[in-house]
Amino acid sequence: MGKLFESDLMEGIVMSYTVDDGVREYTKAHLRYLAPEDVLSRFSPDQRLQGLSPDEVLQRFSLDEVLQHWSPDEIEAYLTQLKSQPSH
Repeated sequence: MGKLFESDLMEGIVMSYTVDDGVREYTKAHLRYLAPEDVLSRFSPDQRLQGLSPDEVLQRFSLDEVLQHWSPDEIEAYLTQLKSQPSH
């Protein structure tokens, strides 16, 4: 924080620097020391998935892992729907 204040004085600019600014700066500087799990635990699943396409998410799972979340009837209904669509 002292470095920032000194550089502002040298430039002749005085900016308001709050405690929140200091905490944010400290956190950014030390974030690399935290385990990824500690950082990720702070975010909801939806926040963690932001910016990822469905393809990017699904690439991380096997077909078995994906299909186990649907019943055989749901899978069959989906396949029937696909078969009834005209092919491109």
